Amino acid sequence: MYLILKGKRMTKKAFIIVAHGSRLESANKEILALADNLKHKLSGYSETFHAFLEFTKPTLADTLDTLTEKGINHIIVFPYFLIEGSHLYDIKRIVSKYEELHKNISFCVTSHIGSFPGIEDFIANYLTLTS
Repeated sequence: MYLILKGKRMTKKAFIIVAHGSRLESANKEILALADNLKHKLSGYSETFHAFLEFTKPTLADTLDTLTEKGINHIIVFPYFLIEGSHLYDIKRIVSKYEELHKNISFCVTSHIGSFPGIEDFIANYLTLTS
């Protein structure tokens, strides 16, 4: 199920923001709101989704299943984590399984937030504004 444009397969790109998940529904709703806000800010994506690793659904596997069934052929997975802990390896392991099962789909796991260049400046600016 691909869109055809002048004889070429059109990329159907999706974005997944993956968070830890919480027993507190209010915390999970923050991720839903973030994903919804990103949907309006990201152009070029056919789909924008959220997923969780623990405590609630949808899981990353649930969301990857949904996207592969929709015919998405490029999936960006964004780990919403500050540090490179064990959950980043969990995300990469899960995505690797899908890469093996779906050779026709391009998968990309981005770096976690804490590794972004300029994160220190962002934190310093935020603290300056709030103090």
